[in-house]
Amino acid sequence: CASQGIKPLSYWYIEDNVNIYLPLDAEKTGYKPLSFFQKFN
Repeated sequence: CASQGIKPLSYWYIEDNVNIYLPLDAEKTGYKPLSFFQKFN
């Protein structure tokens, strides 16, 4: 916890997500990792 962090320099990441309307065995999907140059486009 950053109690005195600077807001523009603070990043928040979602680590978990739950959807009560999806079955437990629902197919999971994701994104392929970007190359170094794709990160800047």
